[in-house]
Amino acid sequence: MQTLIYQQQQVVKAMARMVDRHLEQGTQILDAVARVAEPAGPLGVSSLLKSSWEAYKHFDTIYYLDEKHKVVLMVPSDPMYIDLDMSSLPEFQETSLNGVVISRPFISLRTGNPTVYLIRHLSRNRCVVGELSLGAIQQEIAGEKGTYGEASFFVLDQSGTLLAHPDTELVKQQTNMGYLEIFRRGLERDTTLVYDDMGTKFMSSATRVKRVGWAIIDQISLAALLRPYMITFFLTILVTLGIWLTLVWNLRKQLRRHVVVPLVQLSQSTHDLAIGDYNRAKSVTAMTNAFAEVDKLANDFQRMSGALQARQAALQESEERYRSLFERVPTGLFRVGIDGEILDANLTCTRMLRFPDQKTLLRANSRSFYLSPEQWQSAAAQVGQEYFEIQLRCYDGTVLWVRVSCRPVLNGDAQILFYDGSMQDITKRKQTEEALNKAYDELELRVEERTAALAETNQALQREIAERKHIEETLRAERSLFIGGPTIVLLWKNVGDWPVEYISPNVVQILGYSTASFLSGKISYKSIIHSDDLEQTETEILMHVKKKDTCFEQEYRLITAKGEPRWFLDFTVIKRNEAGTVTHYHGYLNDITERKVIESKMAHLDRLNAIGEVAAGIAHEVRNPMTTVRGYLQFFQKKEAFSRYYDHFNTMIEELDRANSIITEFLSLAKNKSMEKQQGNLNDVVQILFPILQAEAFRKGHQLEIKLGEIPNSVFDEKEIRQLVLNMVGNGLDAMERNGVLTIGTYFAKDTIMLTISDTGSGIPAEVLGKLGTPFVTTKECGTGLGLSICYQIAARHGAGIEAKTSSKGTTFIISFPC
Repeated sequence: MQTLIYQQQQVVKAMARMVDRHLEQGTQILDAVARVAEPAGPLGVSSLLKSSWEAYKHFDTIYYLDEKHKVVLMVPSDPMYIDLDMSSLPEFQETSLNGVVISRPFISLRTGNPTVYLIRHLSRNRCVVGELSLGAIQQEIAGEKGTYGEASFFVLDQSGTLLAHPDTELVKQQTNMGYLEIFRRGLERDTTLVYDDMGTKFMSSATRVKRVGWAIIDQISLAALLRPYMITFFLTILVTLGIWLTLVWNLRKQLRRHVVVPLVQLSQSTHDLAIGDYNRAKSVTAMTNAFAEVDKLANDFQRMSGALQARQAALQESEERYRSLFERVPTGLFRVGIDGEILDANLTCTRMLRFPDQKTLLRANSRSFYLSPEQWQSAAAQVGQEYFEIQLRCYDGTVLWVRVSCRPVLNGDAQILFYDGSMQDITKRKQTEEALNKAYDELELRVEERTAALAETNQALQREIAERKHIEETLRAERSLFIGGPTIVLLWKNVGDWPVEYISPNVVQILGYSTASFLSGKISYKSIIHSDDLEQTETEILMHVKKKDTCFEQEYRLITAKGEPRWFLDFTVIKRNEAGTVTHYHGYLNDITERKVIESKMAHLDRLNAIGEVAAGIAHEVRNPMTTVRGYLQFFQKKEAFSRYYDHFNTMIEELDRANSIITEFLSLAKNKSMEKQQGNLNDVVQILFPILQAEAFRKGHQLEIKLGEIPNSVFDEKEIRQLVLNMVGNGLDAMERNGVLTIGTYFAKDTIMLTISDTGSGIPAEVLGKLGTPFVTTKECGTGLGLSICYQIAARHGAGIEAKTSSKGTTFIISFPC
């Protein structure tokens, strides 16, 4: 009986190991995917998930969750689950980065199989989640008949709910068998128990999957177990009663041949299976001399051994794939023990540290890589941070700079098991920074030496000394800008299209180009200089080179990565070799686009002010003679002698009136025009003008819409604001073909009241757009261009700005009033 109990316990433990390996395989695969996904961007994560899912076929679905635990990516893709919020699950509320979390089992709505989530938390509260089906375990158990033919395996979770059972329907109904005594004892320790269930005696063995706390039970009815032995027992008694003395030896021999030897052989095979020797365990063949039940038991064991061997082969293949991925990653990956011993490292890490092979690296201790004990203590203090930079000594004695990301892996008792990390070689970057700093130091030293030499010359050279001191101060200021300001620093070679040998990292924020695109030669400096400025730029550089200047300044435009031109002030230092030949140019670029825009606006306002002053000076002198002429024309018009010239007089009077209206508009440009500012709301002005504007729009065959937002009260001259709105709306109506739509809107943003007037016309030509607001610049056949000039003047008097956005689909004027 003890042998049967032992055999049953060994088989149930083998099944528990199979379940544990199934979970371990998923954990290793997901951990490898997460470690590679940690530094990758969204595009890299998407391709990684897809390739991992296709390569291993271990998960039904792999998810990538953002910091709010919403589904961002999933493979295979299903739009219905994108943006699904999974934060309500208790497993997702953990923020630890220590290992993979396994959720409580549940029945998948898509596959109908018991399923668990494997959750690997990343930094910044992100997650990689694998949906691992337990259907493979269900299929394995459904195909098995247990230890003795009529027995059955089943798997229960911690609460007693069925996860796998020969009867699939019981699993789908999530039947709870927690009432079984064998289950409750199995959660505490490995046990074998005889008990009564619904009138039937059973003998069951149970063990616990330590990783998740599930119970594995092998159950067989006592009657089926004892049936062959009872028959043998009764036959033996009958034979013993008749021929006890004759057949005792023969009975012993037969029992040994048909029962003991097969059971011993089966016991040995069970032991081989328990220790993982599948070849010897598989050697159990048909026992022709054994009882049928023992032979059937051997056949069942043979089939189970084959299935477990196949599962082991699949796990081994998966581990080899994981190892292949681990080795091919271009980043150095490592695992270090708490005492510094190296537990594992990929090929990239081995090559980076100059070790001849991985075996030599695994025999080393990581503490020997550090330059001093203090450096090791400093690195230990930074474990858990996103990354840190440090120097390490390689196997061949060379020293390199590396960027390290490392985190501790804890057990269930929050004790550190080991450290997982990755590192990248940044030696070249550090060498470049050191060379740049050295160049700065050399430049400062040369300036100081030259300044000291010039101090000994005569008074005639004092001006040059002052200039060189100015250059020194400028270089120091530019260097400080490089360290913490918006100045782009670059070094380009004096050949061809000016290839760039160094450019500061802030070029990404200012121009939108990556430093790699310059340093790789993909983009040269000449290629981003505006084509209209390139010739002048080259000419100025050559002029300063011929004059043997050491530095100079010039302004020109550069094209950003978005194709937008921006103005830059370039302070250039000319670099020469010992022979005096120019080899490089050292440039310091400051974006002056905003200054250029302000200068343009100021020039425009100065022109308007000048025109207004001229208008104020001559308008009255012109109007008086015009009034006299108009009076005489009206007088002659009433004379019968001139009746045949009546129409001519009318035309002349109309033209005089038109000229007078132009003078009136011209006077509106006067700088010293008085204003009566009062507290009010721009929405009220628009509402008052709406009936007049709507009637004008209908007259011209257009529609007028207003979209007024909530805006605060402000101080303005209501008459001038009315004139501004009337002029702007009139221009918009004239700019559209029939059935156009003109929209007036207001809104409040960033302490500024915005008034917008949009039309659906054909847009403003580029040659006119830059001259908007200049008197007599207009696109109308009969216009004067004074209406928009008056609008700009009104806006200026109110401290407001006017911005025009135009395209082939229409134009929008935005007037921004300070609150």
